[in-house]
Amino acid sequence: MFYGQAGKAKSSARKLAKSLVQTRDFNTFASPDLLDTASTDGTILVNSEFSISDRNNFHCYALAIALAAAIPREELHAFMRDWILWSLEEEWRFVLAIGRDSVVGLMRREPAVLRRYIDASARHWSVLKAEGKRFGPSSNGEVEIWEVWSNAGFALASLGAPQPKLKGMLAAGPSEFLPYAAESPISP
Repeated sequence: MFYGQAGKAKSSARKLAKSLVQTRDFNTFASPDLLDTASTDGTILVNSEFSISDRNNFHCYALAIALAAAIPREELHAFMRDWILWSLEEEWRFVLAIGRDSVVGLMRREPAVLRRYIDASARHWSVLKAEGKRFGPSSNGEVEIWEVWSNAGFALASLGAPQPKLKGMLAAGPSEFLPYAAESPISP
């Protein structure tokens, strides 16, 4: 993930985004800025910071913002959908697509894409949950992943999860996610 102070992380993300938009090959993703969160301190920022900090953090949102800015507008939804689908296979890729800045890839509410996103959410849940209260941004300090994971809520709501239950579903994890991945009022 993009680690460091915000300016450095965003600059690295912009360079990578430019390359990915040119090649259209996400598998060429390689960056010296990717670090293991288990061996490095810092908040795992899922969404943009409220105010820029001078601390070193993981800027998971940075690539989604950079990709959206680099791709021509008429290609935005399809490109970001493809990027989200690519991200689902591995935890380090998935964490780059869990913040609100990557929701454009889900906005067409394609049932198959939403279901795959929820399936991946369930598959990666234990790794995300194990990070504990390292996520952000939050005005009250670090929080657990479900408190800032807006894309999971968007996907679940789009698949028909009842609004009043969404926060509880996110906190409960896969036991609540999977029924909505398997069945929903949205026809495939």
